[in-house]
Parts: sequence; C-alpha cells; structure tokens
Amino acid sequence: MLTGEIRSQIDQIWNAFWSGGISNPLEVIEQITYLLFLKRLDEQEIAEELKANRESEGQLFAIRVAELIHRETGQRPLLLWRRLRGERANSA
Repeated sequence: MLTGEIRSQIDQIWNAFWSGGISNPLEVIEQITYLLFLKRLDEQEIAEELKANRESEGQLFAIRVAELIHRETGQRPLLLWRRLRGERANSA
C-alpha cells in the first residue's frame, strides 16, 4: 500500500519527467531503469577505486616497513608478497 509520502515522491518524479517532455509511462519506466543502472555502475566503480586505493596503501606500507628495517639493521628484509599471502617462495 502506498503511503502519502511515497505517493508524493512518485508524483514528484512523474512531474519531473512530464516537465522534461516524457509523458509515456513506458518511457518513464525505461528512463528510471536506465538511471538506476547508471547509479549502480557508478557505485561499483567507486567501490573498485576504494579497493585499489586500499591495496596500494598496503603495498606502500610494506615498502616503508622494509625500508625502515633496512635502515635500522643494514640488512635487506625478505618481504616477499608470496610469503605474505602464504604461498611458497619457490613457486612462480
């Protein structure tokens, strides 16, 4: 059942399409579907960008730790990503 608030929001959307020249209900549904698709695509892209930023920050942190160990001990640390992921160092 539609409440007054939801009905009001639907009317506002309908009026926006109507004033933009779209009066066919099928076209309105098509446009809304397209807008929802674009919104979801944008959300996924933002999520992927955030994920890439987090991964690059993790790599930079590991490099900084390695540099600190090298500076303090004078030895190069064996910080291989394969070791950090739990893989064997010999495997390619």
